[in-house]
Amino acid sequence: MENNAVDTDTELMESTNIYVDSIMDYLPASISYLDNLREHLKTDNVCSAVMQMCQDGWPEYNASSHNGADPSIAVGPSAAEQCRSQVEGEGEKEC
Repeated sequence: MENNAVDTDTELMESTNIYVDSIMDYLPASISYLDNLREHLKTDNVCSAVMQMCQDGWPEYNASSHNGADPSIAVGPSAAEQCRSQVEGEGEKEC
């Protein structure tokens, strides 16, 4: 029974790879553009975290580690922290 599930998973993965390869072959974008885009996505905090989770799997939710806080994943500085760091030294500007 377990072997049948593995065979099905393998077939699904092969079919998915064939489908993705065919899409990549006909994308209206050059290889250099896609490489450049991929590098920029790696430098983005959120995108790189999502790409890592796609490769490694979604992290386990541990309710005790959140102390009642929102369980969404915090990646990088919050919008308020980013705003504060941008306006430092600019006087009375508010975020």
